[in-house]
Amino acid sequence: NTTGLAELVKDGESGVLVSTQNKNKELIMDSLQEAIHNLLINDAIRVQFAQRGRERFMQKHELTIFQQRMQQFYQECLFNQTNN
Repeated sequence: NTTGLAELVKDGESGVLVSTQNKNKELIMDSLQEAIHNLLINDAIRVQFAQRGRERFMQKHELTIFQQRMQQFYQECLFNQTNN
């Protein structure tokens, strides 16, 4: 689990996040190995993660949505500038 990745992947819904916060590298590697193994043996989970991951990406990053967010951001900046 690294910065920015959690924005794209929701653990258990659109993928698997493995924490890297533990200082014990063996525990991190064991967790990663288990996550990969579970994905390799479970076709349904892989398909589900792929579908939900695409949906999540499109909801957050599809161009028109991105444009709307940027427009709203700039409008808020202008509003705050004129009211301060």
